[in-house]
Amino acid sequence: MNNPCLRILSPGNVRVDDAPMPELAEGEVGVRVHYVALCGSDIKLFRGTYKAPHSYPIIMGHEWIGQIEDVSPSAASNWKVGDYVTGECSLFCGKCAQCAIDKNYCLQIQKRGITRDGACAQHIAIHSRHLHRCPNIPDIKPYALTEPMSVGVHGVVNRLSHSKLGSVRRALIIGAGGIGISTLISLFDFGIPGVEIVIVDPIQAKTRLVSSFNLENVRTTSEMPSEADSFDLIVEAAGNAFALQQAIALAAPCGTIVSLGHQLQVELDCGALVKKSLSLLGSLGSAGGFERAVKIIHAHTALVAAMITRTVPLSGAEAFFQHDLDCEKNIKTLIDLS
Repeated sequence: MNNPCLRILSPGNVRVDDAPMPELAEGEVGVRVHYVALCGSDIKLFRGTYKAPHSYPIIMGHEWIGQIEDVSPSAASNWKVGDYVTGECSLFCGKCAQCAIDKNYCLQIQKRGITRDGACAQHIAIHSRHLHRCPNIPDIKPYALTEPMSVGVHGVVNRLSHSKLGSVRRALIIGAGGIGISTLISLFDFGIPGVEIVIVDPIQAKTRLVSSFNLENVRTTSEMPSEADSFDLIVEAAGNAFALQQAIALAAPCGTIVSLGHQLQVELDCGALVKKSLSLLGSLGSAGGFERAVKIIHAHTALVAAMITRTVPLSGAEAFFQHDLDCEKNIKTLIDLS
């Protein structure tokens, strides 16, 4: 194979395949991909349950780390062969009116690995505007998680003012998957002094991992707190209606709820929303969070590395998807293309 890749042909049908070698267009950079991390979106695409726009067949993968191996002349002033890089999932144009507000809502948006072929190929071409440089460290695998870290950064740290975050005294994160744990690390990195952060997930393997971090003032639980508890900030990273409903019930007066996961219709208690003067924010995508996410991973490399609970060689990816795709056991799985 000249360019081995992992392609989802149709729901339930994944194959290690051969992709054409990329030819660089103006402004593009050629990257040799080393690792791709699996996301919940990848698993939904494989299972046929993904609800947003998508395409089949598709080379999967939008969480990745690689190394530049070729540079087009127009990108040569900013990038060089050998640089370690990761890149955006949201392939924005950077020119339209919506990009000036939030690049995740570009009028020409495409999603790498979802609507357009992704990064799970040994060789890819990517426009330099979607690239972000990563430090050259002995273990580069944690930088494959820059995209999910960026979701938490963009949705919470970037969206809320420093004064708002600084006034938080109790925070709750619902969901200890990749997004939930990344958001936890982002909040911890922000350095809110004396804040109690509770992270809840019914899967005990996930809460045990968070407990092993030994972060000051961070508590884990497998059961949703009682309504006698209240939280100034609640981050919904579970992707289900119950989590968002519980967030409203558990929010303190004048509290803030950020929904990063749930995207379907849900019945909400708008009476409680009004009576408690809550702020309910939705956030979609990761564009705008990458630069800070890279710095957070560099500062907390050991914590991010601990999220990687399995690494599968590309040659074993078909069997993994068909027989061993256990989301409860594996918090973040890497596909090794190196």
